[in-house]
Amino acid sequence: MLTINKENNKLTIKSDCMGQYKNKVLSLCSDYIKDRQGFGYSGVMVVIRELLTNAIVHGCQQDGCGRINLTIIPLKNCLYEITISDSGQGFDHSKIKPRNIPEDPREIKNRGYLLIYQLSQKVTFNKRGNCITAQVAAQ
Repeated sequence: MLTINKENNKLTIKSDCMGQYKNKVLSLCSDYIKDRQGFGYSGVMVVIRELLTNAIVHGCQQDGCGRINLTIIPLKNCLYEITISDSGQGFDHSKIKPRNIPEDPREIKNRGYLLIYQLSQKVTFNKRGNCITAQVAAQ
């Protein structure tokens, strides 16, 4: 089941099996930001796509089922705060070297985090590593 809430100028989407709704969720997020921004929101969508994919692949079971919460809050100056949490075990995010391009370009590990960090003004994790918040400017 997919729960969508647009309240107090923020968008919240919750699901126990987000994997089956990924495209719909991305479309809802895109429409929400486009309605507020009108232009220059592709970087925000790249970050949302990467965060959502990571939550589905790493935070949920193989079938994409597991609790995922996504919240988008518009801040001032075309800045958006995106928070995604999942019901997974989390991970040790201190091992990510987010600003470094992988030495072997064929290696795909952590490329999503590279994109997230490059496109975001600020990125924070909770201690457990199953919730990430990124602040991204629409430009």
